[in-house]
Amino acid sequence: MRVHFHGAAGQVTGSMHLVEAAGKRVLLDCGLQQGSQELEAANADPFPFDAASIDAVTSNCVINLVPDKPAVFREIARVLRPGGLAWISEPVYAGELNEIMRLFHDEKLVRQAAFAAVCRAVESGRLRLRDELFFSTRSHFADFAQFDARMIRVTHSQHALSPELYREVEERFSAHLTPNGVTLLSPQRVDLLEKPR
Repeated sequence: MRVHFHGAAGQVTGSMHLVEAAGKRVLLDCGLQQGSQELEAANADPFPFDAASIDAVTSNCVINLVPDKPAVFREIARVLRPGGLAWISEPVYAGELNEIMRLFHDEKLVRQAAFAAVCRAVESGRLRLRDELFFSTRSHFADFAQFDARMIRVTHSQHALSPELYREVEERFSAHLTPNGVTLLSPQRVDLLEKPR
């Protein structure tokens, strides 16, 4: 097995790894950047792979973060071999964690846009929908201080909450508090796409 790194050195976003094993080539994530205009400008570059040279692509909660979502699907379709698969996992705008997060970081529009981009890729004929999967992930926090550190004061975001909003977030979080902390569910959706033969 060989692993090639094509992005994300020293950055929060931009992960792209090519795994070669047993004669197959799998692209893990899509190397998409989020942040400054300079970083996001790199998203316009084509993936560094020949057309029809990849057997499978995985994208885990990345599409909702990038501005040019249709370009991502054009590149996925370009690099996949005919019959190749794309595993596109995106968070759903629902669930306990979302109900708290949306108070200060509402992702409704970007999540809708990510799903619309999947639909357009399928409608275009570049990719076809092979299956849809739904599941929930769990996020556990020992207390509100841990939630604050991991979700509000996270290094790659600049959340500026007023004292009133901060109290509201803490109250919403505390409603889930048990002696073992808080476990919040986040629904996820996977679209398994296939490049037509």
